[in-house]
Amino acid sequence: MHNKIYILMFLMSLLAIQAEAKTEVFLGVQGGYNIINAKVKRHTQFNAAALNVSDKADISSGSALGGAFFELGHTFQNSFFLNLQINAFLSGFKKTNTTAVNAINNPITTSLKMKNSFGGALKLGGKFKGILPYAKLGLAGSKWESQTTIRPGFKGDMSKRRIGIEIGAGIDIPLEDRFSIGAEFSHLHNKKISYHAINNVGQRRTISIHPRENRIMFSIKYKLMNNLISL
Repeated sequence: MHNKIYILMFLMSLLAIQAEAKTEVFLGVQGGYNIINAKVKRHTQFNAAALNVSDKADISSGSALGGAFFELGHTFQNSFFLNLQINAFLSGFKKTNTTAVNAINNPITTSLKMKNSFGGALKLGGKFKGILPYAKLGLAGSKWESQTTIRPGFKGDMSKRRIGIEIGAGIDIPLEDRFSIGAEFSHLHNKKISYHAINNVGQRRTISIHPRENRIMFSIKYKLMNNLISL
């Protein structure tokens, strides 16, 4: 009997919370600066029997990042919220690293370019003195391009999309009933990218790139719908 009473009280509490909940829909634009640090490992096999040479390099730089997002938010008891965000960004990142560390002392050049990124994330936060701080957890799939050359006559390239885990935090500041602005920092840990190339005399190169991102973003969004779902 007591268990049934506890279950009934729990269900009534959920209904009470839902009665004060509201669902909202937002559209927004977001732009900022993306700091990328990529660890590069390059291994060259000059013939099947003997000489193998490896080296490491960093490809680090920053670039503009901008795009748009859709957000579906659910606010509970006018105090805390859980939002689902879907976003798409274009990137201007492109960087090249050149080093002369190899067996025949010719430069090795590796370039890395990030073209775009699509992702989704959950934002969990609450109201605090007129602002909405939140934590963010999601996934992002970024399109990467890379090319490696070594003189004479060696070239390999790739174009791949890699999924990364995004962890961050930010704030939204309501300006009026429908507009709000925001600022956010997030870190993305992308999956490793690997590709191979072989020249016409059988030399083989294996390139592994592990890109990580630190995004500093600013946004403005507009509330399309209010109280989309309310009991």
